[in-house]
Amino acid sequence: PGRVIELAAYFARLPLETQHRTLVLRSAMRLAHKHRNFRMAMGFAQQLLEIIPANDPSAAKAQRLIAVCQRNPTDEVDVAYDPVLPFKVCGKSLTPIYESAIPQNVATSNSEQFPPITIREALTSLGGTNFRPEYRGELDPVSDLALIGTPKP
Repeated sequence: PGRVIELAAYFARLPLETQHRTLVLRSAMRLAHKHRNFRMAMGFAQQLLEIIPANDPSAAKAQRLIAVCQRNPTDEVDVAYDPVLPFKVCGKSLTPIYESAIPQNVATSNSEQFPPITIREALTSLGGTNFRPEYRGELDPVSDLALIGTPKP
């Protein structure tokens, strides 16, 4: 469940149109709550309340969820996600590539397979997608046109 919550959290950070972001935040909020990540669910609910009208039915649900989560603001499942630090997502492993120092508070549930890295260590493809260094020389799965880490012409 940790990886599913993590992917939902990454998706919730994308710059989407309001109606799409509303759907993503509602989904992430429900998913985090279902897996007893109450602090994370509360964060998604607060973001949702910032973008929807007060009379929207989702607003009442988000407010109720916040009230429930405030009684026990903990996360049971470790997730490699920091809601504040900017990051890019690797186009192949779908793991974060942090733009600055790797945060101390990020739980690394998949750290053995994908240890946290910074943007300075990342490679880009012809299309500008970011990748972890271990994918150098492989075919870019996003564009299927260029090899990862090769210089742009």
